[in-house]
Amino acid sequence: MADMYGSINVDFSENFKGNLNGLACALNKLNLVNDPSEFESDGNTIWLNSRKVQDPTLSPTHPVLFELETECGMVEKSIEEMTEADWNDVCDETGYEIIPLDKVSKQISAHITSGSIFLYCHGTMKHYFRMSEYLRVDADGTVSRFAFEHTDGYEPEHRVEFC
Repeated sequence: MADMYGSINVDFSENFKGNLNGLACALNKLNLVNDPSEFESDGNTIWLNSRKVQDPTLSPTHPVLFELETECGMVEKSIEEMTEADWNDVCDETGYEIIPLDKVSKQISAHITSGSIFLYCHGTMKHYFRMSEYLRVDADGTVSRFAFEHTDGYEPEHRVEFC
C-alpha cells in the first residue's frame, strides 16, 4: 500500500490566548500523523517537528472493530461487544471511525482561553491522490472542518462539518 506524505501547519487568531504546551499535547493525543513526528511548543507557537509527515489528517480515527485470537480461532468483535477479558486477546484493529467533531473540539478547546486555533493539512500519494483539510477550533468549542480529496480520474470529494 502506498503512503501519503504531507504536512500540518498551525496558526492562531490575533486575539488568541491559551496554553500552547497543553494544545501541543492534545494534538499529539489525537494521532494526526502516522509516524513518530510530534507537535511541539516553545510557549509562543506550535509546530510539527517534521516538515514531511506520513498520513497527515485533521480527521483522526479510533478503532471500532478488533480481531481476537480465541480458543475457537480468530473472531472479530466491535468495540461494543468487547469485554474486559477480550482486550488481552486482541491481535489487530480491523475497523476505524472518524472521531466525532465535538470530541475533537473538546480536547482542543480545553486549552484555549480566547480566540481560535487554525490547522491546515495537505497530503499527496504517488502523484495521483491529493487531499487538504482545514480545522478551526474556537475557545467556546465552536469548530469547523473542511476536507477535500481528489484522485486522478474521479470527481473530487469534499466534506464540510460544523459543531
